[in-house]
Amino acid sequence: MYKDKFEEGEFRKRVMFMTDGKLRKIRFKYFGKGLEAVLDKIPTAQVVEKHDDYLVIKAEVFGNGINRWLLGQGEEIEILE
Repeated sequence: MYKDKFEEGEFRKRVMFMTDGKLRKIRFKYFGKGLEAVLDKIPTAQVVEKHDDYLVIKAEVFGNGINRWLLGQGEEIEILE
């Protein structure tokens, strides 16, 4: 059926560093100043909470490629799930 058609554009938004794997939902605190860089790197990212010194961001990604990027951000990110 047409409604079950594979959507390549939506798939590409969720693939980080061209790694395969299961669809994952991630959530993290972002303490940095360059939110645009996060939104560019993770196209499905959404700010779900705003606090004085950090934002809570959620996103959907495929695979584990996102792990390297998250860990590379140092103290600017705290992984929640």
